[in-house]
Amino acid sequence: MTTLHRQLDEPGFNDRFDAVIEEVTRVRAELGHPISWSHPFPQTVCTQALYNFIGAERYENVSDQVIRYVLCSFGRPTAPLDPQVAGRILGQPRAKELSAEPPPPTVAELRRRFPRGISGEELLLRATIPAKQADAMVTAGPARRHWHYNPDLKPVLDLLQGLRARPAISELILDRLDFRLELP
Repeated sequence: MTTLHRQLDEPGFNDRFDAVIEEVTRVRAELGHPISWSHPFPQTVCTQALYNFIGAERYENVSDQVIRYVLCSFGRPTAPLDPQVAGRILGQPRAKELSAEPPPPTVAELRRRFPRGISGEELLLRATIPAKQADAMVTAGPARRHWHYNPDLKPVLDLLQGLRARPAISELILDRLDFRLELP
């Protein structure tokens, strides 16, 4: 929703949110009700609804993601697509280009292409970014974990850091509704 608000704000349509949400509902039905809780489908549907809303004609402008969805690149849709909408989308020149793309390699093909014994994570890394970048990331190793990046711990860590900066104290009592800490 945040992205949709931003997309509406850019052309000055922020006051038309409800109308775009109605179009989102319509697009989702026409596309066979793709799941709305897992990326990339919610963004794909919202973007197509926005294209339909601001364009001269519905489905005049169609993203590659929508075309790939209609081509079943992400698997079979959960329900039948509106045949007229599917025909309009597949009639786009870009649909012919995308349908001619070779299918992505299987995991077995990737395993044959890359060094034996690498983890699944490294396999995906090497399959999706240039070799030099993958080498650099593997060489660097896992990112250091910093406690202060945990938003739940940040207030406590800020308190401890503040106490460390003060002159020495002989005792500390931290008393909250559901927590008490006493340090002699």
